Amino acid sequence: MGYLITYHEPLNIVHVIYSDAVSLDERVRAVEEVCRLYAHLRPLRILVNVRELEMRLSFQDQQTFGDFLASHPELSDARVAVLHKQSHNPNIVIDMSAFNGGYTLAEFNDTNDAEDWLGKL
Repeated sequence: MGYLITYHEPLNIVHVIYSDAVSLDERVRAVEEVCRLYAHLRPLRILVNVRELEMRLSFQDQQTFGDFLASHPELSDARVAVLHKQSHNPNIVIDMSAFNGGYTLAEFNDTNDAEDWLGKL
């Protein structure tokens, strides 16, 4: 599996860590798993770590996934921090598509900064 989901109770943050190549189906499954387990949290705070992600989705699939995130009813109030390497964000097309669709997210390359931002919401 190309993703791992953990919950950090002291910070009330769900961490989703992607590694290697992750298919569109796997990414949708990860979202559905987060929603099934944590959608009751208000606000739902998610830190998505794409530092080790190898993007192999087509441009169209990336846009489709971003649109999926923005239109997912259980994520409408979610706050998402995307954690990537300083030199490269493999998730940029997805992030832009989701953000343009109304998804609340911010990008970071430092874990503490991402967690601080999520904690202030």
